[in-house]
Amino acid sequence: MATQWASLLARAEHVDKRRVASAFIERFAKAINENAGRRGVFQRGSILSREGLEMGEFLWVFPSLDVSTSLPLLQKAMTQAKDEEARKWWLMALGMTGDKTVGSELRAIVDSKSEDVSVRAIALRAYAYALGAEAIPLLRDYMKDKTVGPNPSRGAPLLHVATEQLARIQANK
Repeated sequence: MATQWASLLARAEHVDKRRVASAFIERFAKAINENAGRRGVFQRGSILSREGLEMGEFLWVFPSLDVSTSLPLLQKAMTQAKDEEARKWWLMALGMTGDKTVGSELRAIVDSKSEDVSVRAIALRAYAYALGAEAIPLLRDYMKDKTVGPNPSRGAPLLHVATEQLARIQANK
């Protein structure tokens, strides 16, 4: 519910953008703590794990936030990350705002075979938002990926995200 309200507020014209971004980033930090360690747990009706689904909903809001406001807040929050697990989610948030500087670190998450495939798929989405057209070669590579998620009958998360993001980038050219 918090993500839906934040997304609406982020697109509203007469709101304090800094206040919206600050409150949402605070809630995102809380979600990071709540969802840590829920890797691979099947989420009914989704191709993603519970961690991936819940955190992914938060990450979808970042492209709607005012970048000039949210980027410095995210950069500050990332410096305060208490561990690599939290840092990973802050990197993805930065990627979703279009911060190209996190591209190589996001790529490392995407390519990591020890990471939950749901998290890798979300990192691939953040990578595509961060790099735009420069992400196309990697997206094309992952369109061949058949790694299934926690619910094998629902398909391959990396393939799904690669297809979705390639279509988004090509539509915006």
